[in-house]
Amino acid sequence: MKDAGALGWVTVGDHEAALIQRCVEGEPTACAELVAGHERMVYQLALHLLGDRDDALDLSQEVFLSVFRT
Repeated sequence: MKDAGALGWVTVGDHEAALIQRCVEGEPTACAELVAGHERMVYQLALHLLGDRDDALDLSQEVFLSVFRT
């Protein structure tokens, strides 16, 4: 598996920070908007790292579940 690196909070804009805050507060529409804005990128990264479409889909779903659990 390849190292994907990490993004810092510096790269998070005001709109996205507000979405995250609303999501933390339990607003489902904010969570849906956050997923919609990132699901393709997360899937593409998982596909690049894993090389398998089904595994990438599973991993991308796990990523969002982990994010929302924390």
